[in-house]
Amino acid sequence: MAMQRVSRGKVEAVTVFRAGAAVTRQISLEGLGADVRELRIAPLPLALDDDSVRLTGEGVEATELHVVLTPVDADPDLPPPEDEALEAARLAEAAAEARVETCVQALAALEKLGLEPRAFPEEGPRGIPMQPRLALVAFRRERQEALHAELRARREAHRKAKEERRALEEAKRRATTARQTRPNELRKGVDVRLAGPPRGTLRLSYRVPGARWVPSYALRFDAALERVVVEARAHVAQRSGEDWADAALTLSTASPEAWTELPDPPAIRIGRRQAAPKRRGWREPPQGADALFADYDRAFPAPSPRSSVVPTTGAAPEPRMELEEESADDDVFADLLEEPRAERPAPKRAKKRGRAREDRAGAPPPPAAPAPAAAPMPPMPLQAPMPAEGRARSSSLFGFGSSGAPGAPAPQAVTMAAEPPPPEPELVAPDDLLAFGRLRLAPPKSAPRRGSLRLAGRAERYRDALVADGRRVDFDLERVLGQAAERARSLATPPPDTLTPETEDGFDYAFPVAHPMDVPSDGAFHGLPLARAEVDARPRFVVVPREADEVFRFVELDNPLEGPLLRGPADVYLDGRYLLTRALRPIGPGERLELGLGVEQAIKIARNTRYREESAGLMGRSLELVHAIEIDVTNHLPGPALVEVRERVPTTREGEDDIEVRVDEVRPAWESWEPPDRALEGGHRWRVRVESGATERLEARYVVRIAGKHELVGGNRRER
Repeated sequence: MAMQRVSRGKVEAVTVFRAGAAVTRQISLEGLGADVRELRIAPLPLALDDDSVRLTGEGVEATELHVVLTPVDADPDLPPPEDEALEAARLAEAAAEARVETCVQALAALEKLGLEPRAFPEEGPRGIPMQPRLALVAFRRERQEALHAELRARREAHRKAKEERRALEEAKRRATTARQTRPNELRKGVDVRLAGPPRGTLRLSYRVPGARWVPSYALRFDAALERVVVEARAHVAQRSGEDWADAALTLSTASPEAWTELPDPPAIRIGRRQAAPKRRGWREPPQGADALFADYDRAFPAPSPRSSVVPTTGAAPEPRMELEEESADDDVFADLLEEPRAERPAPKRAKKRGRAREDRAGAPPPPAAPAPAAAPMPPMPLQAPMPAEGRARSSSLFGFGSSGAPGAPAPQAVTMAAEPPPPEPELVAPDDLLAFGRLRLAPPKSAPRRGSLRLAGRAERYRDALVADGRRVDFDLERVLGQAAERARSLATPPPDTLTPETEDGFDYAFPVAHPMDVPSDGAFHGLPLARAEVDARPRFVVVPREADEVFRFVELDNPLEGPLLRGPADVYLDGRYLLTRALRPIGPGERLELGLGVEQAIKIARNTRYREESAGLMGRSLELVHAIEIDVTNHLPGPALVEVRERVPTTREGEDDIEVRVDEVRPAWESWEPPDRALEGGHRWRVRVESGATERLEARYVVRIAGKHELVGGNRRER
């Protein structure tokens, strides 16, 4: 039965990877005849990966699947190749332009309609009377006014027609690339052979290039920075050649494919060593397979090459019947000695041995004139063993010495004959030859390779399928497929600061989109919501008054989403207003996220220091440098604020025993602090809760004790 063409069905699900996407279509088999066994699912994207095509059935079983090229017919779901509205707009613009040109030409002709000057009062023809002159001037003025008014109206109509045409062209330019541009445009199809009557549904999955996604986020804080809504967004772009309409999307951080060597541990057995088992799915080619074509060679003999017969006037020369044998011996000699054949002289005894063998074989005596050259013998297959006669010739060849006498072997020949023959290499099939669906049997006409399987290329398989459908292919299929893949990968530039998701710590994650989405095949990035969750936030304010009096806002929150937060930009909103954009680092589910939100102007810091020097020790030999620090923290926020004030006390280096630093008094108590990213000595911090409208004072006093005759480098006063 003929191939039944069915619709490509509906896009059911799409998984978008870092580069590329896996598409799953659902094809209904309802309405097909009970005797239908072969289906063609088309049209499909031209850039799809043939190796990724998979087919599953519900209520039906498929036994065979092939990816082919097929010209698409008119698809009612796609716009027509020529837009009628655009064509009508172009015609209207051309007509309006022609009307404007007609009016301009009429005005130019009217300008040429002038009056001759009146003749001087002398003898000659009389001039035109005044009345006709006035009538002509009035006619030209009225006509010019009418033409100018009509020209303005026609130019306005031409402008509107041009704007309409440009608008339609712009709409067509922005239209999806899934538009069918030509009726005979090539697309891919899948030929399916069913095991029974068509019923139920088929699910076809395949992978296409030209798809990509990048993540971004939005953090919406309330005015008190105590609650935050985390929104995960994705920007998806694809130019696969088909629109994804109402499809369930899944966004994955993984690559669509990766090379992994599967382990194949050998079995460990105790006992005598046995030969390794043969590889499954592979058999060595049979011996003597060329003999199967003997009947074909007799029925269709190869044409003999033409040779020119040169007449001779003298005695007939001996026929050179030893050339083939000589070349055979030469080939053996070349293989063993690894020397170029053209650089060795032909053996002198080969001619006599050749004639002797011909006589022993019962060959007729040589003719009087040279006969046309016979057709060359077909080459011996590589799998066939060397004939016994050939082996005897090789042995006799190496039995002669350099002088040509029998029994005087050459030293090199003796050495080579004494060595045992190397073992034949084991035939190991490459992985490509195990793809049985791509293997082709060479035809009988190709004598060197007939009877053997060869791997057919992609373009060859496509061409065979098109020829089988009665199509003629006069162009390079590989180039067409390469251009399709290149077009699919030409995507637009992603949004600013966005990054392609990567594998974190060897793990990948897939983000399912909650609702079905539409993604056109235009190559542009389209934003869509990915996830949304609300969580408590823990604000705090950090200030280092020793360096600056600006108070910086920091917010800590736990990742509320079920999946990780990937690397990407996050738009921060405070009480509904845009604040800033920060770059997020990868955060796992439930992990803590800390964000800096800039300077908080509603918290004021005032830092004052006092310094004095006192004598200490016996006889006043020591000097104490007393430093007092006072910090006032004022909160003008509508709610309480947790403020972290960081300070640093001078420290001594190792070996400086004559310098002592001690902290005398701190109100309220502080704690030691070290930054997590670098080493810092002498760091301390206060963590105080300041109510709205209140002021909190922080005090600290430390003393640096040195020898009375010494002075610190940079001055004794450490605080300014």
